Amino acid sequence: MRSRQRRFLKASQLPDAAPYLERFAGYELAQCPGREQVAYEILRRIYDQGESARKPALTATLRELEKKLDVPEAQRVNSTD
Repeated sequence: MRSRQRRFLKASQLPDAAPYLERFAGYELAQCPGREQVAYEILRRIYDQGESARKPALTATLRELEKKLDVPEAQRVNSTD
């Protein structure tokens, strides 16, 4: 894992960490070949927190990862988000 990804993940686990840090870690991991599944798990967990967490970039990245990972259609994020 690259150092920038590591820093985002570590920072996201600190008490009172800004919510965007975990999301940024997911974005970084999504760009790293072989780390797509971990990125998907992080970003999906954020997406599942509810409407306020569903930023356009988050949804778009999830959709890209779902294609790469062959996530079944029934389990994919809603296309109307």
